Amino acid sequence: METITDRLPPLKNKEFNDEALIPVMGAFNELRLYYEKGEEYLNKDKTIQEWMNRDTSLDTLLERNDPPENVRCLTCLSLCTASDKNIYSEDSRDRVLFMFDCPRGCLPRRAFFEDGQDWKLKDQLCIKCQSVMDVKNSRFINNIVTVSICTKCGHVEEDSFDLSPKEEELDELFETDRHRFCLSEKEGREYAQSKIQVEQMGRLSNEWKEKEKHKFDFDALALIKRITILELETLLVPLCEKQG
Repeated sequence: METITDRLPPLKNKEFNDEALIPVMGAFNELRLYYEKGEEYLNKDKTIQEWMNRDTSLDTLLERNDPPENVRCLTCLSLCTASDKNIYSEDSRDRVLFMFDCPRGCLPRRAFFEDGQDWKLKDQLCIKCQSVMDVKNSRFINNIVTVSICTKCGHVEEDSFDLSPKEEELDELFETDRHRFCLSEKEGREYAQSKIQVEQMGRLSNEWKEKEKHKFDFDALALIKRITILELETLLVPLCEKQG
């Protein structure tokens, strides 16, 4: 198996192994992370505005659409009520998905898009033989239990979804991660200034290379004498008089 050292040029009189590369790769990753953080800082305002525009667009989509009417339970034929609506995004398309509940608590629940199209759950495939599984849902107060049985090999999977209200969990590492993966305002300004300086140096380097490439032309141009109108007149008048 190819290792990191296999892709590096050999060093004379030194043994180079993966363990010796660890600090080098660590420094490289930190440098790469710094530049990625810097670019994200420069694009921060643009990114925030894109998020705001996206949220506004989705909020408008939710407000402008009402749930379909006369949706009935497939089990008892009772008239269902719309209990929730969310944005459903698929294939770069945003749609409003309405969830309907049976007043008698029958399962499965029904779901429709804003245009009345029935939403159907995709077939669940067995992780062992990739055959279609038979899925059954059961509700116990605030808990929905889903049991999936493979119709071919008999593999069983069980999952549960808790509907009870939950308190928002605080991310204890938020500040640590923010310090590690984000630049402060001071660091961001320093990065922006350094990037401008690097770009200026790059342009100067390109200009120097261009002059070196066309050195003969520039040297020839420097030998051309530039004269004023008065000097031109002094040169031309005697010639014109001589030629009549």
